[in-house]
Amino acid sequence: MKNKKNRVNIIGKLLYLVVAVLVLMIIPSAAENAYDYFREKQSRKGYTSEKLYEDFCDGDYGRLSEKVAYNRAVGRTVTEDDRDYYAFSACYNSAVDYHMYRTAGKTDKASDTLEIFYQNESELNHLIFKDALTAVKEVYEIP
Repeated sequence: MKNKKNRVNIIGKLLYLVVAVLVLMIIPSAAENAYDYFREKQSRKGYTSEKLYEDFCDGDYGRLSEKVAYNRAVGRTVTEDDRDYYAFSACYNSAVDYHMYRTAGKTDKASDTLEIFYQNESELNHLIFKDALTAVKEVYEIP
């Protein structure tokens, strides 16, 4: 009888050990799923001014344009701090389009794109954006 009681006691301890190991295996998986859920929920809010600033300072204007387009798509409101990033992005996209149309010989579309470029250029307020736009003008041969 005592031997049977010891066996039951050992089996009970082994079951507790197995359950503890299984719980420890499940916790990281559940934590990862929760992290993905909250990260996805956060990404729907759009990019902050700081993220736009990083791309602008790195000179990655294509990535800046992608982030601005994403912000527009998710309906993020444009703050006063963001206005220059949005205007610069529109200028950059217009400059790229102008260069493409001019190279392809489509002068009508190129002149239309140039008008859009100058319209967005007038919305730039800070000197740092105007200086960067000067470099963009040189690269894409904007008159």
